[in-house]
This record gives sequence, structure tokens and C-alpha cells, in this order.
Amino acid sequence: MTRNEPVRPRGNQPRILLSSVFGPYGQDDEYGSRTLNPMELYQNQVTRVQGGFSLRMFHRSFGLMMIQANIDAPSTLLDFPSLDRFTEEIRRNDYDIVGISAIIPNVGKVKKMCELIRQDQPGAMIVVGGHIANKDNIHEIIDADHIVKGEGIRWFRRHLGQDENAAIRHPAVLSGFGGRMMGINLGNRRGGTAAILIPSVGCPVGCNFCSTSALYGGKGNFINFYETGDELFTVMCQIEEKLKVRSFFTLDENFLLHKKRALRLLELMEQNQKSWSLYVFSSARVLKSYSMEQLVRLGISFVWMGLEGESSQYQKLREVDTHSLVGLLQSHGIRVLGSSIIGMENHTPENINGVIDYAISHDTVFHQFMLYMPSPGTPLYEQHRSEGTLFPEAEFPAADAHGQYRFNYRHRHIQNGQEEQYLLNAFHRDFDVNGPSLTRIIRVMLNGWQRYKDHPDPCVRERFAWEVFPLRSSYAGAVWATRKWYRKNERLAGKMNALLQDIYATFGWKTRMIAPLIGRYAYWMLRKEEERLSRGWVHEPVSFYEKNATAFDTAAGQGSDLGFRETGIRISLESSFSVLRPESPLYIPPVFLELEILPFIVAFLPPADTDLNLDLPVLEIHLQRHQSQTPFPGLSIKTADLSFVEQELPDPQRVMVVTVAVGIRTHMQLIEIDLLILHQGIAVLEVCVTVPQGLHLRAHQDDPRLASFVNKVIYPGCFVLADDFFGCVFLSQSFSPLSEGSPSSHDSWT
Repeated sequence: MTRNEPVRPRGNQPRILLSSVFGPYGQDDEYGSRTLNPMELYQNQVTRVQGGFSLRMFHRSFGLMMIQANIDAPSTLLDFPSLDRFTEEIRRNDYDIVGISAIIPNVGKVKKMCELIRQDQPGAMIVVGGHIANKDNIHEIIDADHIVKGEGIRWFRRHLGQDENAAIRHPAVLSGFGGRMMGINLGNRRGGTAAILIPSVGCPVGCNFCSTSALYGGKGNFINFYETGDELFTVMCQIEEKLKVRSFFTLDENFLLHKKRALRLLELMEQNQKSWSLYVFSSARVLKSYSMEQLVRLGISFVWMGLEGESSQYQKLREVDTHSLVGLLQSHGIRVLGSSIIGMENHTPENINGVIDYAISHDTVFHQFMLYMPSPGTPLYEQHRSEGTLFPEAEFPAADAHGQYRFNYRHRHIQNGQEEQYLLNAFHRDFDVNGPSLTRIIRVMLNGWQRYKDHPDPCVRERFAWEVFPLRSSYAGAVWATRKWYRKNERLAGKMNALLQDIYATFGWKTRMIAPLIGRYAYWMLRKEEERLSRGWVHEPVSFYEKNATAFDTAAGQGSDLGFRETGIRISLESSFSVLRPESPLYIPPVFLELEILPFIVAFLPPADTDLNLDLPVLEIHLQRHQSQTPFPGLSIKTADLSFVEQELPDPQRVMVVTVAVGIRTHMQLIEIDLLILHQGIAVLEVCVTVPQGLHLRAHQDDPRLASFVNKVIYPGCFVLADDFFGCVFLSQSFSPLSEGSPSSHDSWT
């Protein structure tokens, strides 16, 4: 849709703001946010009832990031802003074009954002895209100049006078952030999270309910960003080099369908000895067109596969025994996320329990349950519209049409909101019967290691070796904690015990010794997480504020403060830079015990300290070890290459970056249990300090070994981290006596 009087960008280089909708996201509000529809894929649709065991994770607005990476004009990306932050941005900075991406349930937020833009930037062109473009009469609801349906890179390039068919530049970005499970933050360890990879958009299979297929033209239509395996391999090498990753979450609706491209990628991986892991979406029939050897050598480690339902007639499932297929894949170490539908045409109150039992009998590591919902633009929607069974929006608002609540139409057999309870029953049955998804993942990973640890291909052996590494320590501890959690549930406790004993038998005495230590900590954190959830705690994403290189250069040339004076951060990367804003919720640093890389602690200092020189790291640590051994393997020496962790203090004005990596063989005063892990057995040879006043080590003053550190090293509340995993001492041994509620010292060690 285009307004009658198109807006012309001012000057030769239009300034562009790209934004996601504003938060909060997992809370009911007047603009359409719903508690049942949080900005978390897994908690929303997969691990919804698993409580403290649920995988909590956010994903960036990858479509906006792809657009920003492929336009030459100066552009700013504001991801997950609050309403106040979005308002502040458009009031403080002039933009010629403002682009907003959203899904249909967030139409109320988009409407509000358009109103604010018209008020504060009346000359700006408003472009709206994403799944919201499929909504009926969207141009009558929101005041936008352009509604872009489908792929946005070529649209923006064409609008800006660029070559719309130029090669696609893929941003290097991790697939998720803010991850936590069992109350433990999963951290930002370099290489610990898969990178996102987007080879194609759209799906040629074209299921009647699929809004993604409808967005890109329906059945038979898709867009390849990378046509060949050679192109894809080049992009993956670039991402690998920049992010130091080995795994890729492949955001492609049916990646393996393009078999020629996939097999060429396999050929190049083997020629270049790449032991990568690929997490993919694939239909069952396409999976069966590959041999298991091809899938394993290609690095397929995780598959999101539609199971839909026992009697579904979708072509992608025809003549496929999904139970046998899932069992085969998981016996070879390939984790499967099964996706099932509740409320298909033939589902009734009489057969719905059988439908649920059929789904959970697959025992996939994850299981997504969604209502059979007709989304605008899909064939299913048109069918219900022609039959007159759709509820009017006054009766069923768009904000509630997200697939986790109720039908937006009159179902032939399921009525009066029964589907809400049926959906919850499906999640609960899967959790009660199969146990936490985390332990299912561990079981399948162990299957893969036991089968392929002696594989003749060194790349296959190496991949399974690094994938399975956490099973020797942190994952073994998680199973120990889960067994304790279910000690009153004989069936699940027995299942956890069998898994734990198998892990011990596979990895030996070190794992048997360390699992109870980690397990005590994990169990204690799980208890705290359950308490937190019972009080109504909501997980919300931090905000991201990023400029491309052109925007950075333009702002610098004009003497601009780049729009984030309130943090004082100045970071220049090759193509973009990120800022965690002080208004964001507290993001606790990582604690999940796979600490191979030195992180930054970013502390917002109170106004009294703003006169200090805080532009450089203030602490450098040299470990006592052989001179030929590299301290902290893999650690970059470039400040901007390291991950950031945000810790908020009152009235943030400036930012101080502190490199923290001290291991002390003594007790330390406990400042905050949630923010402290001690590591034992690493002596410090030299500490080079340039420290503002107020930083100090909270250690026992009578220890002579710490005399040189007191009042010099660590800001209160920071972690003490080290790169030697097996030198860890956890909370149950790091302070004495044990405080009430801490892990018990009387637990069994096996």
C-alpha cells in the first residue's frame, strides 16, 4: 500500500530507523501484549509448562538485521525498545524512513508507533512489514506509507536506488540471547551459542495453515538468498571466523529440500575438514530422502519436524512412519523437535486424549503444540472466511489470535473454549510422561556419542566430541539435580538415575566426582527459579541499539553523540555496534560452568563517579603458568570483540568496563549469592591495575596473599571467573558456614 503523496527522503543519503515493536512482551497491556504470548519461542510454544526446566531464550529480529546489513544508507536498528525508548529515539533524532516489523497480534503496538511517528516526525516515510502485512485491511488500521508483504531486502534496495539483485550480505549474529534454564543463565561464552543462518525464505510445501508460506507467495514459492552450496559455504566460513562458532541454527523452512545445495555443502565441509553442527527445519519425507550417513556427515544435530497429527493428510507426511523416523534420528544423536496440532477438523472431545497420547508417544526432545488456527493470507483462513465461521475481531481480538489461547473461528466439534484446556493438557502430558526437555536432550546427545565416538571420519568424531563435552560436567550435574527434584516420583526418578548411571559409565570417575557438586548448585538454583516463577516473575529481553557503518561514519562526521550519550559507550565494529541500554532489565552474568572465555562486566556507575577516566579496561590479569601456554585460550585482545554483560546500579551515567579473571584459594565474603562463583587452584602471578576509586576485593583481610588486591580489583557483585573448568569450587564449598537454603552438604555424591 502506498499513500497518495509519496514522501521523498531528504538529501542523497536518507536516514533510516528500523524497529521492532515495543515492550513489554509477556505481560497484558493496552496495546496487545499478552502473558500467554511472550517474546520467547520455547516458553511460548514448546516448554510452556516446564517451569524452572523451561528453556528461556530470546531471538533477535533477524529480518530487520538482514535489511540493515544490505542497504547502503545510514541506518539505526532499535530492537526490543520500551515505548519510552522508541519515543525518545524519534524525538531526539531525525529520520527520513522508519521501518517497523511485527506479527499480527502486535497490530495495536504498530498503530501506536505510527501515531507517534506522525506526531514527532511528520516528514518521515513509514514502512511496515513482517507477518502483519497479511492482515485484512491493515492499511485502514495503521497510518503507514508502505505495507511490504514478503521479502524486504530487495524492496528497500529498490526504493533506495540500489541494485536489488546484488549479492546478499549475511550479518554475523548469534541465534539467541538471554538464555536460562533451571534458573541458571546459559551465558554468552564465545562459540557456546549457534549462529543464525538464513539461506532462504518462504516454503514451497505450502501447508494450508502456514502463514510463512503465505507471506512469500504460497505453495511453490520461495526465495533463495544463496542458490549454491559454494555460496552458502563461503558465508558460513565468514560467520565462523567472526563469531568463533561451530554450530548454525538454519532459519529455512525446509533446508534439506534443496538437496543439490545441501550435498554440495557437505562436499565442501569434508574437503575443508569442517566439523560443523546444523540445526534445521525439515519435513519428514525430505529427511527420508537422505541416508543417515549423509545427515550425520552434514552435521545435522537438531531437526524441527512437523508431526501434525496421526490422521493428517499433508503430503510432507505421506507414507512416513514418524515414530520410526524419530526413533532412528534420535538413536543417532539427532535431536528432534516435533510439532503437533490441536484442533484439526476431525478432533473431538471424545478423541482428543488419543490425539495427545499419539503426539507425546514420539518422545521427541522438544514438542511444540499449536492450535489449528487460520491466519490471514492462508488457504485455511480463506476457507473459514468463505464458510462464515470466523469470529469478528470485536468478539475475538487480533492480539489473542496467536495459537496458544483459543480458536478465532467456530470449530465443528470443539466449542465454548474447550481448546484452551486441551492445549494445556497436551503440554502437561508431554512433560509428565517424558520428563524435562533438558534431560531428553542429554539422552539423545549421549546416544550420538556412544554410536560415533569411534567413527572413521575425524570430522564426525570431532563434532560429537565437542557437542558432548558438557555431558562430562554441567549436564551430568543437571541430571543429578533433576533426579533429586523427582525423588518422590518413582518412575521419573528411575529414568533420571538410569541416564545418570549411563553418563558415569561413559565418562568415568571425573564426571562421577563433579556431577554432585554441580548438581547441588543446579538443584538449589532450580528451587529459587520455581519460587521466582510462583511470584509472577517475567523474563523480558534487553534492548539493542545498533548502527551500520554508514550511520556511524555520518554521525561521527557531524559531531553527533550517536544517540546514546546516556551510556557513554563508544564501540566501532566492522559493520555495526551494539549497546545494552541502562533501562534494560538486569542481565545477570553467565554461571553455567562452561567458562572458556574471559567476559566483560559492564557496570553503570552512579553520578558521583562520572569524573573518572573509564574509557579503557582497568584490570589485566596474567596467570601463573608456563610461558609457552596461552592464558585464556581463544580470548581476543580486542575490546570490542568480547561479549558484554550488563549490571545496573542506581542513576546510570557512565559505563566502566572491567576485565575480571581472578582465582583465589581462599574464602570470599558473599556479596550476592546469585552473582558469585569461586574458582580454586589458579594462582595470580601479576596484576596490572589502573583502577578508579571504589573498586575492591571483598576478601578476608587476614590472608596475606590478598594484601596486594584489597581495594584494587573487583567491583562488588561481579563474578570471579577462570578458564579452568575442573578447578571450580561451587557455592556449597565457597563460603562457610552454609547459609539457609543453600545446597546441602549431606547430599549423596553419586
